[in-house]
Amino acid sequence: MTSRYRLLQPLATGGMAELFLGVAKGAEGFERTVAIKRVLPHLAREPDISRMFVSEARLAMLLQHQNIVTVHDVGESAEGLFLVMELVDGWDLGALIRAVTRQGLRVPPHLAVFIASQAQAGLQHAYRRQHDGQPVVTAHRDVSPSNLLVSREGEVKVTDFGIARLAGLSRTEPGAFKGKVPYAAPEVLRGEPATALSDQFSLGTILAELLAGQHPFGSAAAEPMAVAYSILNRAPASLPDVPASLATLVLRMLSRDPAARFPEPEDVSEALARWLAQTGEPASSHALATFLRGVRLPMSVGEVARTALAEAPASTSASFVMSVAPHEGMDTGRIPSASGARPGTMAYGGGAAASPAWKAPPASVPVAAEEEEPWSPPAGGVSLSASGAVVHTCALCGSALESPDSPCEACTRGPRRRTQAPTPAPVDAPALATQSISDVDDAARMNRPSIRQAAQGDLELEERAPRVESSPSEFEPAAPSRPRRRWGPAVALLGIAAVLAAGALFVWPQYETQVMRALGLPSAVLSIRSEPSGATVLVDGVEVGVTPLVMDNAYPARSVPVQLKLKGYRVWTGSFMGGKKSDVQAELKR
Repeated sequence: MTSRYRLLQPLATGGMAELFLGVAKGAEGFERTVAIKRVLPHLAREPDISRMFVSEARLAMLLQHQNIVTVHDVGESAEGLFLVMELVDGWDLGALIRAVTRQGLRVPPHLAVFIASQAQAGLQHAYRRQHDGQPVVTAHRDVSPSNLLVSREGEVKVTDFGIARLAGLSRTEPGAFKGKVPYAAPEVLRGEPATALSDQFSLGTILAELLAGQHPFGSAAAEPMAVAYSILNRAPASLPDVPASLATLVLRMLSRDPAARFPEPEDVSEALARWLAQTGEPASSHALATFLRGVRLPMSVGEVARTALAEAPASTSASFVMSVAPHEGMDTGRIPSASGARPGTMAYGGGAAASPAWKAPPASVPVAAEEEEPWSPPAGGVSLSASGAVVHTCALCGSALESPDSPCEACTRGPRRRTQAPTPAPVDAPALATQSISDVDDAARMNRPSIRQAAQGDLELEERAPRVESSPSEFEPAAPSRPRRRWGPAVALLGIAAVLAAGALFVWPQYETQVMRALGLPSAVLSIRSEPSGATVLVDGVEVGVTPLVMDNAYPARSVPVQLKLKGYRVWTGSFMGGKKSDVQAELKR
């Protein structure tokens, strides 16, 4: 049996997968909005990536709890493996934290504890769950605001178990750090295995941030190395405006020594429940939903979905069929269905109603994803439209081409002169950063129709930033004549600036060395990154991994050649100095 899904529009792109707003189609025209997570095309046939994705699917479908995002289905299309997930009508917790902070508000303590207790309930279910007599999860490993979702109805859900340890079914390389540094436990930063105790530290960090309105170890947006140093060496910030009993509870969760924290997940849940019982305040989904209505938040993903359904007819959105043939590395026999049925089937819920016109996209996408980045097609080459179709674009102007060899009609007609940039759609709430669709430019991009809906002549204006063609004299007034100045003070200021810069250059390496020592890392580290990521790395002719890659620079003290290879892109060639800290960054060309 096969199931058909319809892609409405892209939501975000991460290092390994892309996320789409989609529709699951049932009998008699029944439809349900879902989130569809799909492996990036250039990684879809990589065996290691496929195994990792299937492990995530297997793990997610074993977890069925009201505080965990539900995975309905897993399958394979012509574009690669995909997951069909519950679409939470709300926001990630990071969006809520930033919104209340910018508006000078504060999450009430009883609601902050309620959010933490609900998240802990979801994690606790994952810890208890067993499959074939083995525990399914030993740690989530990425408990962070972007992976805790809050719905408009006040529900709290944990998402993205993609890097969790799946006991007995998958393995994570020892000493490899996965997660977000500002919310990582000290022992995890030192390379020790993640456990439920390290998840407890991460949840305590989030709870402290909810209560105080700021990260307990500095700014979460600060340099990751600086935050890691604070987590490893400094005590968390005090919570003066928080009830003493609650502050004591949070600081215990944030103990640097894992043995000083609550010994079991059940102990955390009980401590949070006892504190809520003592307050007498209503801590419920209804109370949280009431609070959310008083905060100016961006559009929820549910609103975006309803608008997309109302504005995009079925004929304009591509659909793809899930294949029942197993993919290489895909153990379909061991993947239980979300509803108890065989793999490849799913139960459908109700459709979504229409909503008013779309004002602005959400500042965050509360669905399971990796480090999220706004989706945008590249200039030139091949890209995917919002409907999932392959679109060839001109490398000069970005206009759509009928085929790779077709001449560009826009370039033939000559450039169009633009004297005024189009006004972006208004944003109802402050733009929110961190792995989500955040600024006004992204809002305008998400507010546009799909590439297949746009006329060929409109693509340049719709998909590329306007280039104002004007002479400098139109904007720059003629420089007035100025009297001659003495150069002595300027030279003195330049000298002082040079001394300060030299001091900074001298101090920063020392500070960085301290951080590296605190992390237990060697001082000579080789970092190799590429845009896009996922490129195979060959150092001195030997394959060592894929980008992004961090490894010891134990190579001889000489110029060491490095190559990056990615299907569909030219081979990138460079070098670095062996035995020294090196950072290689490459932009791959088609």
